Amino acid sequence: MHGSDLPSSKHTIIIGGGMGGLATALALSKADCSRPLLILERDPEPPVIDPSQAFETWKRPGVPQLRHTHIFLGRFQSIVREKHPELLEELLAAGATLSTIEQSVPEPLLPRFVPEASDQDLLNVWCRRATVEYILRRYVGRLPNVRFLHGTTVERLIVERRDRELTVTGVEIRTDQQAPHQLAADVVIDTSGRRSAYVEQLIASGASVRTERVPSEVGYYCRHYQQVDPSSEPPRRGNGSTLDYLVYGIFFAEHGHFSIAFACPEIEPELLAALKRPDGFDEVCSQIPGVARWTQRARPVSRVLGGAELANRWHHFSQKPGTQVLGFFPVGDSHIQTNPIYGRGCSSAFVQAHALADALASSEDPRARAERYHADVHDLIRTHFQFCVAADAGFIARAKHVRGERMTPVQTIAAAAFQSGFLPAVEESPFVAREWWKLQQMGKASGPLVFVMVILQMVLLWFKRLLSGRRWQLPYVGPTREQMLAACTTRARAFSPSPGVPRRP
Repeated sequence: MHGSDLPSSKHTIIIGGGMGGLATALALSKADCSRPLLILERDPEPPVIDPSQAFETWKRPGVPQLRHTHIFLGRFQSIVREKHPELLEELLAAGATLSTIEQSVPEPLLPRFVPEASDQDLLNVWCRRATVEYILRRYVGRLPNVRFLHGTTVERLIVERRDRELTVTGVEIRTDQQAPHQLAADVVIDTSGRRSAYVEQLIASGASVRTERVPSEVGYYCRHYQQVDPSSEPPRRGNGSTLDYLVYGIFFAEHGHFSIAFACPEIEPELLAALKRPDGFDEVCSQIPGVARWTQRARPVSRVLGGAELANRWHHFSQKPGTQVLGFFPVGDSHIQTNPIYGRGCSSAFVQAHALADALASSEDPRARAERYHADVHDLIRTHFQFCVAADAGFIARAKHVRGERMTPVQTIAAAAFQSGFLPAVEESPFVAREWWKLQQMGKASGPLVFVMVILQMVLLWFKRLLSGRRWQLPYVGPTREQMLAACTTRARAFSPSPGVPRRP
């Protein structure tokens, strides 16, 4: 769209053309094909390429995490399958694959695990983020009611005070071809990501927004690989675990690609420093058998990518009369952000986008729309947000224990319950395993009664083991912290030659 094509009439405006913005346009277009949607995106229009080339060639400076490890959880897959089947067909045609029940259920349970129809909602999509986003961008670009304005920076929101409420009535933009220009909108949707500045602007204008932020206290590093011979790949089982001082995951993708991701506590600076370096990353991979069996038969196709200062963060918009923000809806990381190691980001954006479509379709009243959206998002996402917070806390507590630091009584009880109760139950009880699978894939929350039943099942199985004298052994996953640090130190010395000595290849 050129400067002369700038719309003058009111639109629904979406700030940001990444996963959140595209998911929102997809959901709103499906709900009301007559609603004009304008997506404002800083980056240039994407090139016309084969989707398989997106990872290597698509320039997206506005999306720094485009090439980081991503997983598209069962919640994403079920939404796309049910509401946008043509999109799922395009993803599969481009090489994306679905996980299977056999890959997801603990191996000891497979002989007596009875599949249910709802299990299909828990199968994730294996594909790289760049490929998925490129196909989604191409798909949304074909929708008749959607227009993109690339090369556009949103300078600020246009905010008015109406009937004691703050109402967002549009945005002020700047493009390469035009001076600052105001666009009116009935609805403004912020999908600009975790660095969005619009909440701060609204607070400065008098909005009541409470930010809940719980630091993850971990660093995150990943690297992409391609199998030398995809036709003989190992079974896709045991694809992630915790060593207490380190969490790892293997994430598969299209055409023999996969990535390895690690979460490491900030209290382990030596290990974090090793993971930042390609040789250190390789050494950590080689020390973990479940990871090494993949990296030994593949070649790296990216540098080591990372992130720090991670947090679980939620902007809570007040819904009390006189404190609401009307006509404005945050979607994706601009609203709710979780530790990326749990892979909630893209799936959460799709959940929020469709919740917004339902809220806008339910009423023409701005107050009712705001109340419906924030209430529905709370019901749909809150359990999964709390899961990430609790998982981070448990990880940090176990990491401190491994270092010889004392845990609090609550942390000690929680760690014992996790290792002696929960982990064995996942391999012994199809019921517990399925509930754990739901949590991992962001499935619909089962409710407090089911949670109580899971606890009772864990306790019952623990008593049965106690009475039988059978002790559950934690499978070997990788080396101790001391062994891992020693291996990384040896590797670092090998890659740090004395002055005048050539570096080893």
